[in-house]
Amino acid sequence: MPMYEFRCEKCGEKFERLLPYLEAKKTQECPRCEKLSGKRVVSAPSVSASQGSGGFGGGGCGPTGFG
Repeated sequence: MPMYEFRCEKCGEKFERLLPYLEAKKTQECPRCEKLSGKRVVSAPSVSASQGSGGFGGGGCGPTGFG
């Protein structure tokens, strides 16, 4: 389930929620002021790589990672 970031339109609080896609479209309750005014904001995706993931630094399908 993806993590979504929200900002309260009443108090400005930013908060995150783990929600199914359809629930993330709905206005969320703010954990600070408890108003139903949390709107989803666009945030940068989280990306991580580890050794052996097929990227640079080895691993993947062959010694160069390309087969």
